[in-house]
Amino acid sequence: MMWPPEEFGLYGSGSWVTRYEADLENVSNMVNRDGGPTVPTGLTVSAAQMEDFKEIAEIIRGINPDFPLELKERKPRPRPEKAWGTDSGPFAVKGVPTIGFDCGDPKGYNFDYGEIWHTERDLYNKSIPEYQEQAATATAVLVYGLANLDHKLSREGYYVEKTEAPEKSAKKGKKKRN
Repeated sequence: MMWPPEEFGLYGSGSWVTRYEADLENVSNMVNRDGGPTVPTGLTVSAAQMEDFKEIAEIIRGINPDFPLELKERKPRPRPEKAWGTDSGPFAVKGVPTIGFDCGDPKGYNFDYGEIWHTERDLYNKSIPEYQEQAATATAVLVYGLANLDHKLSREGYYVEKTEAPEKSAKKGKKKRN
């Protein structure tokens, strides 16, 4: 699915998550390609997901030797309470993994993402063709690989649910008077 234009709000993804909230437990991962014209340089996954990503990462590494891909382990993080400024945010709030690529500029084009980020200046003429070709192919391999797993991607160790702090007495340390 595609939800343009997030530059003006998370209307598409937010609406989808609201309408299909009951089905989110069946969503293995929300892949969001949101890195401007940069190229994928890494994938960061939980320890429980690592084995599922090894073959996918190896295939991506073989696409173009100019663009190596590092597979890294992600430390569990608290599940966000509020969506951030990209279409994966509403999914993350609901506990869906949002594994996408770490991106970079390994050839030194010195692209300034801040120049276009969430603006009307996010135009095709800002694209770097060899990066976009690699990004499109790597994203297709990632999605295809995840879709063809014979199981749902594990969510174990991806998010840490916040635990409520024990109630503190307003008068801690003071003795009751009888």
